[in-house]
Amino acid sequence: MTNTTTTSFEHEPQLIQAPEALEAGYEKELSEPLGESLAVIDEATDEARHELPTQDPNSLPVVEATQQILLHNAENAVIEGRPHEEIIDTVEAASTFGLLRHEGMLPGSDGANVIEVMEAEGLGDELKEVEKSFEEKHVVIGTVEAAPEMKKILDAHPDIETDTVSQIEFIEAPSPERTANYQGNWTQLQTERTSSPDFKAKLKRFIEEGSQTLDNEPLTSEGFPKKGPNRDQYEGRVDQYDTLHANVTSKVEYGPAAQYDKQPKFLGTVHGYDELDPTVALFTDAASKGEPLTDKQKDIIVAHEMYHGLMKPEGGNVAQIRDAFDLGVYNEVKQAARAAGQETPSGSYMMNPSELTARMAQAKNYFGMKGNETFTQPHLDYLRENYVKDTELNNDMQLFLNMAKDKQFVDLMNTIPV
Repeated sequence: MTNTTTTSFEHEPQLIQAPEALEAGYEKELSEPLGESLAVIDEATDEARHELPTQDPNSLPVVEATQQILLHNAENAVIEGRPHEEIIDTVEAASTFGLLRHEGMLPGSDGANVIEVMEAEGLGDELKEVEKSFEEKHVVIGTVEAAPEMKKILDAHPDIETDTVSQIEFIEAPSPERTANYQGNWTQLQTERTSSPDFKAKLKRFIEEGSQTLDNEPLTSEGFPKKGPNRDQYEGRVDQYDTLHANVTSKVEYGPAAQYDKQPKFLGTVHGYDELDPTVALFTDAASKGEPLTDKQKDIIVAHEMYHGLMKPEGGNVAQIRDAFDLGVYNEVKQAARAAGQETPSGSYMMNPSELTARMAQAKNYFGMKGNETFTQPHLDYLRENYVKDTELNNDMQLFLNMAKDKQFVDLMNTIPV
């Protein structure tokens, strides 16, 4: 069920209700095509909009915020087939959020509306510029879609109180609890995300930055052949990406680990790794806690291996990724495991940037992230407590999450292509 944050305000708001239309949408959830179900929810949202005081000039941002969040959460809930009661709870939480904004507050704030704070700090003109740029898209300042632009303004003014930034992040990103343990198909989700314009833009920037430490010389200064791609080859991956993506996401092989010269504990692999046509393989003798993988766990591993096929960080990107992880944490775990007679993966494996980024993609899949959603510190905290428990599949994820340096990891999750 959804947890809502409560706060005090002068006038106790009433939840937005459009029961008949909403109930009709939820009832259609199991019996009608998804599109029809969402259409009914959309219609219900319009009804809810009219219940707010339209004569109030400040009501439009409230209505827009409520509609955006309600539709986002209701759509996800229907897609994931969540229980009827949970969908009701989600809608009520979204409605409460919209009305809290109408009262001039946001959950977690001290009562100050983020827009009012920014205007009081002399940022009104900048807000108007953002609002003007969104006019054609019918997006209003203070809503989910405008939140990233609002945050950019604050990033340029670090003297503004941090609570204002946290309010914007609340608008921009649903709480981790609400989106955790995604019940849809992780492989399909990741395939769509890694083909999105946002992912491709991040990939281009990532490779351009990483290639700066590479050159096109075939030999080292000692006269030995260089390993890995040269600068032109690495930058060429941007133009080759669509072909690579189509190839790697189109097929999966199944066979025992020995067929691929691997051990079952690795669960899967990708071969043809350095080519434009790599193939993902899932091991038929793969197991978790001594039991064959469930369908969900197989889905997780296939998505993991597909990401390997799509991305292989090189050049300056290697250090960029490793810097977000604490090798000291790994060493502590290894020493404790050795004392207990237990096995741990090698340090080179756990600090391999390809393995690190594949698990970063797993983290986004866990939250059902489709594109440029913001990953926050609460997401990382939630992962550490719940990922292995929810998926019942470790594949070194717990160690990976414990090694993550909070700020650096969160920054990477929002800036590199995962």
